[in-house]
Amino acid sequence: MPRKGTRKCVACERYVEEEYACYIEEFALSYGEGGGLLCDTCYGDDEIVASVHIFEGGGDQEYLGFGEYTTIWGNPEPCDHIDDAYGWTFRYVRTDGWRGYYDEVAPDGWTRLGAYGCILAFSDEDLEEQDGRILKAAKALTLTVARVTARTSNVCSMGYSLYVEGTEEDAARLLEEAKKAA
Repeated sequence: MPRKGTRKCVACERYVEEEYACYIEEFALSYGEGGGLLCDTCYGDDEIVASVHIFEGGGDQEYLGFGEYTTIWGNPEPCDHIDDAYGWTFRYVRTDGWRGYYDEVAPDGWTRLGAYGCILAFSDEDLEEQDGRILKAAKALTLTVARVTARTSNVCSMGYSLYVEGTEEDAARLLEEAKKAA
C-alpha cells in the first residue's frame, strides 16, 4: 500500500515521494494526455526515440527531441508546451511481438515530401547529399522544412521523413528546385 505523499512512477512502477519526481502533465509519448509521474531515475534514463529538426526558410535549425516519457525542446528538460508550439506527435506501431517502429503525425499545415523513408546503416553520404539539395532549395524558395527521424526495432535502420510547411504545391516546387541542384 502506498504511503501518503507518494505516487507510482509510470515507467518503473515504484512508489516515490512526490517531491523527488518529475511530473509529465500534458505530453508524454508513451502515456498520452495526462501523462503522470516519472521518478528521477527513469527521467535520467529516458532515451530519445524520435527527433524533429526544423529548418526555418531552409536555414536556422530548431531541434525537438521526443523520449519515451519526456520531450526535449533544444534542452534536456521535460516540456509540456511542445505540442502547443509545433504539434508533432509520435506513436509506437507494433508489427509483431518483438518488432515495431515510431510513426510520426505531423501537425496541420505540413506536407510530407515523398513516401516514408528508411535510413540504413552506413548510408549517410547519400542522405547528406539529399538533405543538402533539399535545404538549398528550401532556402532559395524561403520554405520551412522538417527532417524527422524515429527509432525502429531494427538496430541497422531508422525511420526518416522530410516535410515542408505548406501545401502539396509547395512540396512540388521544393522537389523541382532540389532536382535542379542535383
